Amino acid sequence: MDTITRLSEPQQRAIIGADPDTDRIGHGRANTLAALERRGLIQRHTATGLPYLTSEGRRVHARLLNVNYVPGRVIGGVLDSLQFQVNDGCQEITRLAPPAQRGPEVSRAWIAVLGQRRDLLLGCDDRPAPWEAQAPVRAVSLALEAAGEQPAATDRYGRWERAGYCVERGDRDDAARVSYKPRHVWEQVGHRERRDSRVLYSCHLQALMSFEASLEVRGWKAERHHASPTGRPYLIISPTVD
Repeated sequence: MDTITRLSEPQQRAIIGADPDTDRIGHGRANTLAALERRGLIQRHTATGLPYLTSEGRRVHARLLNVNYVPGRVIGGVLDSLQFQVNDGCQEITRLAPPAQRGPEVSRAWIAVLGQRRDLLLGCDDRPAPWEAQAPVRAVSLALEAAGEQPAATDRYGRWERAGYCVERGDRDDAARVSYKPRHVWEQVGHRERRDSRVLYSCHLQALMSFEASLEVRGWKAERHHASPTGRPYLIISPTVD
């Protein structure tokens, strides 16, 4: 039997009434929400206990509204409304906005995220909102740039032209992987400073320590790991949970 046909009218109304920007369920009796939670259509935020749609819940929500569901849709209408594009550190340097333009854009986006955190987390802004946990690459990238950390950038050949952070998907849905990318000249065999691998390792480690400190005060926790076989350090970032 199809998922939708198994839902009662109150359950369908609760899903349809979810906030389109945050996926928060705004109404529904306790037994209705409990049934949706058992079906895996909603989940409770760890810190506040407030209900939000899961990925499957968003799929059902789209079908009930007869709109197209896009798998992996990024939640966070506050950024979309600003038409803000995050910089994950993997972009070509020639396509980036100049600092004088980018700086104010980042500041406005971060202020908007803090405001949304307070709205969704009962006045708190020291930990990520639910949409941030669902889109950690986007959220962590913004948090790093808002802290003044420099995103890496490539040249037109895909080589690392500018040193900085690079944010990628982690090994969990709510986690992101953050690494440091040095300029490509560091990677050239024979470069005098690369002859001592400890210099390059120290460069990575110092950058990651800065990233970790910047993210910690913005509600994210970091676990340090080492890549195989290079042994280079990287961070797995996930939301702080009180």
